[in-house]
Amino acid sequence: MARIKIWLSTSCILWLIFYASKSQGFTSFKDTSGRRPRRDDDTTVQVRILTWNILAQCYMKRPPPFLFGDFSDDGALWPAYTDWTYREDKIISLLSEKKSDVICLQEVQVAMLSGLEERWTELGYDNHIQDSDEGHPVTNVILISKALKWNVVFKESRSRALILGIQPSNMTCFPFFLVNVHLQASSLDFLKTAQTRFSQVQSLLKRMKLGWNKMLDELKQSHKYDRHDEQPPAIIIMGDFNFSPSDPLYMLLVQGEWPADDDNTNADDTKTTYKNHLPPKVSKLSASSLPLLPLRDVSSANTQVTYEKGQHDLQQHGTPLSSLSWTYAPAKRVYDYIFVSDNVAVMEREDCLPSQLSKTLSYSAAAGAANNGKCKINDHDESRGNLYWPNKYHPSDHIPVGATVQIPLWKMAC
Repeated sequence: MARIKIWLSTSCILWLIFYASKSQGFTSFKDTSGRRPRRDDDTTVQVRILTWNILAQCYMKRPPPFLFGDFSDDGALWPAYTDWTYREDKIISLLSEKKSDVICLQEVQVAMLSGLEERWTELGYDNHIQDSDEGHPVTNVILISKALKWNVVFKESRSRALILGIQPSNMTCFPFFLVNVHLQASSLDFLKTAQTRFSQVQSLLKRMKLGWNKMLDELKQSHKYDRHDEQPPAIIIMGDFNFSPSDPLYMLLVQGEWPADDDNTNADDTKTTYKNHLPPKVSKLSASSLPLLPLRDVSSANTQVTYEKGQHDLQQHGTPLSSLSWTYAPAKRVYDYIFVSDNVAVMEREDCLPSQLSKTLSYSAAAGAANNGKCKINDHDESRGNLYWPNKYHPSDHIPVGATVQIPLWKMAC
């Protein structure tokens, strides 16, 4: 009997030691996901990023009729600041002033690439150009500062996106994603546009997931990491998405699932339901099952940052911040975003509106209507807040969106 008691006591002690060792993390893994905890040699890199639709010069030939209605098709009578030479200098000047480490540009005209590449090189950038469809006049470009010494280990061009997988030069950390996006612009056929944009986002996220698996498989084959070291990818997606924050597709990106219909209580206590219609041929299940979501909108008031720099007051850490009022001047809507994964810290975000325009309203369709829908560009009155885009201060109809982010660099266990 005494031997049985001694055996039971010994067994209990051994079990307690084993359980304590597990709870203290003495084994390689502490959670059920199979991902290892952060290692002491894991690091981060802080970079300044910027996205900007620079407005291709070829699209200057097809401006809204209420803006250039009185001018000839060849642009001979347009003001000097609509000329590409003027606009190109302004674009390069702004990029030089911002000194961002990573820049995503949309609507880069293919015919202007050779001249732009030379100027980007002078600024100290390597450029990565999306492979556009034959005959398509514009493309997306990602500029990366040479000082970063990053390696592109994955590149894929989609119809509306450029995807890069990046590794630091020492090649001992897991790669992360840089993506430049320009989704389909609006059209009169709302449902068709919604379907196209959803398909573009769906394709992008699925290809990113496949690209992530491909990068990991290549690393595993080269014995650079064990599958148990795998971390979720750090993601930065920037660009012109051509939808506002009220669009269901925006909510899908930041919530990870298609939003429910909204019930609004009216002043008379009646309720109105706003339908967040799914695009045709898309089920709610498939819409809510896209990989790598949710993401965070850097400019959202719900995203905490260390501080915000720009024309407005400096904010302290943890203070909710107002979202951008607009990034696309003619419509005064937010179309341009920086989305990041949860493991990318937002350190700062910057208002990139030129100081001369900080108190100037954009030109609106209502102002055009006051002059029978046609306003001469030379007749604008800045004192009354009417200004046309592009203008002598700003070379595009979009405002750049900038931020400083901290990207995790998880070491691979060799």
